[in-house]
Amino acid sequence: WVNRQIITYFVRLTFSDIFRKKPDDLGMYLLYDVAHNIAKFERYTIEG
Repeated sequence: WVNRQIITYFVRLTFSDIFRKKPDDLGMYLLYDVAHNIAKFERYTIEG
């Protein structure tokens, strides 16, 4: 899990550099796989 988060972090930074936008403005989200053939989006409310 951590590898995906680190890779996503650096991909966002790279795209941010290329497109000259803040990482949060790029709309890039990490998609977690549940099993080898299932994927789903999940939303979490953190601190509020």
